[in-house]
This record gives sequence, structure tokens and C-alpha cells, in this order.
Amino acid sequence: MAAYGDPAVVVVCGAPLSGRFTPGDPLLAINDVAWFAEERSGAVVFSLPRAIVNVEVTIPRKYPAELLSLLTDAVKQAQPL
Repeated sequence: MAAYGDPAVVVVCGAPLSGRFTPGDPLLAINDVAWFAEERSGAVVFSLPRAIVNVEVTIPRKYPAELLSLLTDAVKQAQPL
């Protein structure tokens, strides 16, 4: 787990898959990486339901969701999607 900023953007590798995801739910494609977006209190939590190892990124509403695009290259290099 790593956290950056205040309020923190939190990145968790190996996080459990969201219980709210069901196959067929719409995914948000960013640079060829398919993210599941889940609204939570004060933040949006993005996860990778199709990945071998789930990565979960929590982005507080204070920040633009475009921050997620900064992680896509690292995610693509780390695991096949």
C-alpha cells in the first residue's frame, strides 16, 4: 500500500475485488486498462476486476480522476490484462 498527498490518493496492490462488481458491469477504459469505478464516501475507488492481481486506487473527490491515467503504464507492465 502507498499513499500520496493530503487527502491521500491510496494505491493497494493485491486488494480484494470489490463486492459490488459483477461480470457485465461497465468498465472505464483508460489507455487500454479497464477499471471498475465505485463511488464511496468522499472518493472514487477504481479497481481492476480482469487483472490477475487486483490493484485498487482511491482518489478523493478533491483531485481529478485523470490521475488514474498516470498509473496505467505501470499496471500494463506489471501484469497481463
